[in-house]
Amino acid sequence: MNFIEFAEKVIREENRPLTQNEIWEIGKLKGYDKELNSSGRTPWQTIGARLYVDIKDNPSTKFIKLKLKPTRFYLKDLIQEIRPISIINH
Repeated sequence: MNFIEFAEKVIREENRPLTQNEIWEIGKLKGYDKELNSSGRTPWQTIGARLYVDIKDNPSTKFIKLKLKPTRFYLKDLIQEIRPISIINH
């Protein structure tokens, strides 16, 4: 499993916008960190970096960034299930 797959799995199961730290902590509690191909010291930062790059550079990204503080990530196909929130489009 890579970081993008990890984030998608956690967000989809939680069905709510999450920060990069929340994605990591929830995934770790569920044991998904054991499936992750990484040995880095700050995986939550890697999750955030990968999601930012995917949103910026991948026209078919599954993710959106929500204009909240702190920034939260969500899945495009689930967005109609939450209240309208300002979305940063990059």
